[in-house]
Amino acid sequence: MSRRRDPSHGFARLPRAVISGAAFIAVALVLAACGSSSSSSSSSAPAASTSSSVAASTTASASGCVASVTKLVSQETAPMPLLLPSTPVDMSKIKGKTIWYISPSQATGYALAVSQALTAAGNAAGVKISIFDGKGEPTLFTQGMSEAVAAKAAGIVLYGINPALVPVGLQAAKAAKIPVLAVLTGEPAPPNGTIFESINEAVTTGADDMADYAAYATGCKVNGATSFDSTYPSLVTERNTIKAEFAKICPSTCTVQDDPMSLATMATALAPNVESLIERNPKLNTIFATFDQAATYEIPAVQQSGGGKVKIVGTDGLPPNVDAIRKGEAQIADIAYVPPEYLGWLCLDQVARAILGKPTGQNGKPFVMPVQTLDKTNVGTSDTVASLFPKLANYEADFKAKWGL
Repeated sequence: MSRRRDPSHGFARLPRAVISGAAFIAVALVLAACGSSSSSSSSSAPAASTSSSVAASTTASASGCVASVTKLVSQETAPMPLLLPSTPVDMSKIKGKTIWYISPSQATGYALAVSQALTAAGNAAGVKISIFDGKGEPTLFTQGMSEAVAAKAAGIVLYGINPALVPVGLQAAKAAKIPVLAVLTGEPAPPNGTIFESINEAVTTGADDMADYAAYATGCKVNGATSFDSTYPSLVTERNTIKAEFAKICPSTCTVQDDPMSLATMATALAPNVESLIERNPKLNTIFATFDQAATYEIPAVQQSGGGKVKIVGTDGLPPNVDAIRKGEAQIADIAYVPPEYLGWLCLDQVARAILGKPTGQNGKPFVMPVQTLDKTNVGTSDTVASLFPKLANYEADFKAKWGL
């Protein structure tokens, strides 16, 4: 079983084979024949036969699943490729300008790290970066957009916020001719031209990989729960995709339930919620954290309540979470998106091109970021980009070369 990944062509993935149901069909035919061939069998015999046959079918399905996900995980832990713009851009032409970065919450580690990388890239290019923290409150998202427009920003990076939540701010930016780069929103750009360009992540591929790893780690016997905030479309997409992947790879042996949470209250509410979740579900063995900051609150709760049985599969690839994997704590895998250090530089590159009226994206299409599964086999001893993502090791020099610096 193989999965083809093509980050330059959006979220679509080729269909792939799933575990065959042939064994179950064969058993069903045998049972039908046995049931009609003899009237002298005791009434209890068919029930016992059915029970043992279903068990055999389940075992066969689980065995096929294990072989399939073992191959998938081998592919998904392979090194991440480097994506760069194909043409140069003269960054000196925006020197001294100010670009605004508006995030849903700087309390989420990835959003914070992207803003820090964007600031570092701005320092290298002589561009000022202004950071606006939405603090997990949608009403503040529009405020951030309004402040950016009032400050006459040269460009805006709208990170992780559904464009549908800030239509007034986007229209104001368009009217002021301020290009907006939407980053990791989980949504396509609106058709009204208020988003100049988008950078998205392969959310469905990443969520598939989360499910694949959990199946691999449990022998295709997942009893899981997905922590997500329904305010954010990309997190809902992750939740839905995890469910759909289990329906394909281990429908009879894997289950997953919803575990709703709120980004705004996770610092105080998430750990008690996880403790309660584990207490209510003694068979629970996996928690899916749809972003790494959630996992950081869940790890101690799992360690206190899970008795070592419950494991966390997260996504983002933040250093504290990777380190938890390295130390053998509750988190056993992380589906890492591109490192935030690299993404911050790509954001500056793309918004600069938008400001200058230059082509954005890659080969005429928006960038879609690849993913890589990190587990104990490939986390090494260092959190550096070069160690975890060797093909991205020289990203700063690569961008500077594109920018003429």
